[in-house]
Amino acid sequence: MQIIQWNPKFSVGIASIDKQHQSLFDALNEFYNGLNQQKKSQDALRDLLVKLKDYTVYHFRTEEQLMQRYQFPGFELHKKEHDSFVAKINEIEERMQAGKLVISIEITNMLKEWIENHIAKIDKQYSNFLLSHGVH
Repeated sequence: MQIIQWNPKFSVGIASIDKQHQSLFDALNEFYNGLNQQKKSQDALRDLLVKLKDYTVYHFRTEEQLMQRYQFPGFELHKKEHDSFVAKINEIEERMQAGKLVISIEITNMLKEWIENHIAKIDKQYSNFLLSHGVH
């Protein structure tokens, strides 16, 4: 079962970034499926959350490097968006480890909505800029 599904509206027109976005969707779907499996322990869910976070950090670094290389004027604001999301995931992870949070569909939906909105709206802002500089 998928909580989020890739479709062309999420494409930024840069093949390597689109592929990473698709992998990010896969990681979120894996996390969601783990949540829906009654037999998954909180430790297993925490591992899936760490995997999602690690891939997100890797992906954000890729985007940020491209934006810096081509001097995208919206870089600072975009990086703040990335940093805010990573901080949210870190907070969720810390609360899970402290036993103060049980992962739920609500948290998964929050992650899904952030990813969808970020890709469909915020990432589109750098897309045309980078494409105009020959990034494909």
